[in-house]
Amino acid sequence: MKTWTYTELTDEAERTIKEYMRPTANEVDTRIRQQRAVGVWLYWSRVTTCYQADGDPERLWAMVEKVCK
Repeated sequence: MKTWTYTELTDEAERTIKEYMRPTANEVDTRIRQQRAVGVWLYWSRVTTCYQADGDPERLWAMVEKVCK
Protein backbone atom coordinates (compact mmCIF):
# COMPACT_ATOMS: atom_id res chain seq x y z
CA MET A 1 0.00 0.00 0.00
CA LYS A 2 1.34 3.44 -0.93
CA THR A 3 1.68 6.09 1.71
CA TRP A 4 1.26 9.65 0.44
CA THR A 5 3.12 12.63 1.88
CA TYR A 6 1.51 16.02 2.25
CA THR A 7 3.67 17.33 -0.59
CA GLU A 8 2.65 14.49 -2.90
CA LEU A 9 -1.05 15.04 -2.17
CA THR A 10 -0.74 18.78 -2.70
CA ASP A 11 1.27 18.39 -5.91
CA GLU A 12 -1.30 15.92 -7.28
CA ALA A 13 -4.20 18.22 -6.39
CA GLU A 14 -2.44 21.12 -8.08
CA ARG A 15 -1.67 19.05 -11.20
CA THR A 16 -5.27 17.86 -11.45
CA ILE A 17 -6.75 21.34 -10.99
CA LYS A 18 -4.37 22.64 -13.69
CA GLU A 19 -5.73 19.98 -16.07
CA TYR A 20 -9.22 21.36 -15.50
CA MET A 21 -8.00 24.87 -16.40
CA ARG A 22 -7.62 23.89 -20.07
CA PRO A 23 -10.25 25.32 -22.42
CA THR A 24 -13.21 23.09 -23.27
CA ALA A 25 -15.31 22.73 -26.39
CA ASN A 26 -18.70 23.30 -24.81
CA GLU A 27 -20.55 24.55 -21.76
CA VAL A 28 -21.35 21.08 -20.40
CA ASP A 29 -17.66 20.11 -20.36
CA THR A 30 -16.83 23.42 -18.70
CA ARG A 31 -19.35 22.84 -15.92
CA ILE A 32 -18.11 19.29 -15.35
CA ARG A 33 -14.53 20.54 -15.06
CA GLN A 34 -15.62 23.24 -12.63
CA GLN A 35 -17.39 20.72 -10.42
CA ARG A 36 -14.44 18.35 -10.52
CA ALA A 37 -11.97 21.11 -9.63
CA VAL A 38 -14.07 22.00 -6.60
CA GLY A 39 -14.23 18.31 -5.69
CA VAL A 40 -10.44 17.98 -5.87
CA TRP A 41 -10.03 20.96 -3.55
CA LEU A 42 -12.63 19.67 -1.09
CA TYR A 43 -11.03 16.22 -0.96
CA TRP A 44 -7.52 17.66 -0.62
CA SER A 45 -8.72 19.96 2.16
CA ARG A 46 -10.38 17.11 4.04
CA VAL A 47 -7.42 14.74 3.77
CA THR A 48 -4.83 17.36 4.72
CA THR A 49 -6.73 19.01 7.59
CA CYS A 50 -4.32 19.88 10.42
CA TYR A 51 -1.31 19.42 8.10
CA GLN A 52 -1.83 22.22 5.58
CA ALA A 53 1.11 24.53 4.92
CA ASP A 54 0.46 28.25 5.20
CA GLY A 55 -1.02 29.59 2.00
CA ASP A 56 -1.69 26.24 0.30
CA PRO A 57 -5.48 26.25 0.79
CA GLU A 58 -5.75 29.78 -0.57
CA ARG A 59 -3.37 29.09 -3.47
CA LEU A 60 -5.23 25.97 -4.57
CA TRP A 61 -8.61 27.66 -4.14
CA ALA A 62 -7.43 30.56 -6.32
CA MET A 63 -6.69 27.98 -9.03
CA VAL A 64 -10.19 26.52 -8.62
CA GLU A 65 -11.67 30.01 -8.98
CA LYS A 66 -9.88 30.40 -12.31
CA VAL A 67 -11.52 27.18 -13.52
CA CYS A 68 -14.91 28.47 -12.39
CA LYS A 69 -14.76 31.80 -14.25
